[in-house]
Amino acid sequence: MFWRANLGCLVHSLLIISVGVILVVLLTIFAVDFLKLPEWTRWAFQGVTTMLITFGVTNVIRNYMRQVLPPEQSLPDRATLSEADERLVDSIQLRLTLILVLGGVVACILGYAALPPLQHWVYGRAEETRFIMFVDPLAPLIPIFILGILLVGMFAEPLCAEMAGARWLAIRDVVYEPLGYELSKRLNGLWLALMGLCIVLVLLWFDNYARFSDEGVYMNRFWSLREQFYPHSEVVAIAALTRYKNMTTGAVERHEPPYYEVRFRDGTTFRTAWLRHRYDETARQLIRWWSERSGVPVREVTQGVDWF
Repeated sequence: MFWRANLGCLVHSLLIISVGVILVVLLTIFAVDFLKLPEWTRWAFQGVTTMLITFGVTNVIRNYMRQVLPPEQSLPDRATLSEADERLVDSIQLRLTLILVLGGVVACILGYAALPPLQHWVYGRAEETRFIMFVDPLAPLIPIFILGILLVGMFAEPLCAEMAGARWLAIRDVVYEPLGYELSKRLNGLWLALMGLCIVLVLLWFDNYARFSDEGVYMNRFWSLREQFYPHSEVVAIAALTRYKNMTTGAVERHEPPYYEVRFRDGTTFRTAWLRHRYDETARQLIRWWSERSGVPVREVTQGVDWF
């Protein structure tokens, strides 16, 4: 029975995550290719879907934890509280939720402001570097948001105790529902594991960049822990993706703003679509300079028509 409950929790969680990922991909295609909404809608869909996935997986885990509670561990029971204590519990949970969300938002603001200068300080000091490109700082905001919530959550108990005052010991089991105070405290290892996972994801985004010199480009991709060098002679195609094929009519239409893709002989692709400078003059200067260094002209192509 124990293993069946574990497997059910895992399968349900993976199913929610899979459905969420498929949903955000379909919504993005519909919004960008059919409705031609701005690019920021992509991030909006991802943010909303991530919150829904988190809510769904959290509920699955909570129900699972209820099932595997030891027989001697009673569930928190609101029925034992007075009406005043119930209102106090609701107030504490609401205020704590707002504080946690605020912590996540503050972490996002600080991360968005701090990541670019830190990346330049760490990676952009080499004298031979002509250009350096980093991933858009919006990309790691979801793990930063979760990390901010988890960091603030480490101080949840003293915050709740301060809000509850003398009634804290009487209501803390219900505040920590559905597991109760004692069992929730035993799960601190899971809390720290989630923090560690978020930190790893943020560091991988931080370490994701492309550095250009007169000899070639040093690319450090998301899952890589070291730079990989590609000489300019390995460039076989440079494209400006300024058009797309309308999926409804089949006509090739303008799609602004453009982004660029560069292909190497081994099939590796560099693209500006997810970079901080995806559309601006910095990207255009880089591509013009790279075309001159590699001797490969920039072609205007259509995604899905003459560029795959």
